[in-house]
Amino acid sequence: MIVLASDFSGLAPFIVLVPFAGILGAVSFFPAWRGHWAAPVLVTPLLIVGVLAAVGMVSNASLVTLATGLLLMSPLVVALTSIGLWATRMRVRSRARSAA
Repeated sequence: MIVLASDFSGLAPFIVLVPFAGILGAVSFFPAWRGHWAAPVLVTPLLIVGVLAAVGMVSNASLVTLATGLLLMSPLVVALTSIGLWATRMRVRSRARSAA
């Protein structure tokens, strides 16, 4: 017999913190575009959420479908894209400074 949970108060931190990390990850693209140091700082919570989701997905591989896997990997992809943009812009800025 399956008993459904009657109290979801333990999920409250995840319901609040995961969307907050996603918002910070989206906002991190603006300083990443300029090569500012705040981009990796803003995207760190989303990177942590993405790594935790990837670890959870690997440990329960039999329960993960393709759609669920893509959804769980999206925070990690967004975080790494922002960090990649930041690294590229930093490289361009350092070359411009050394050429001048």
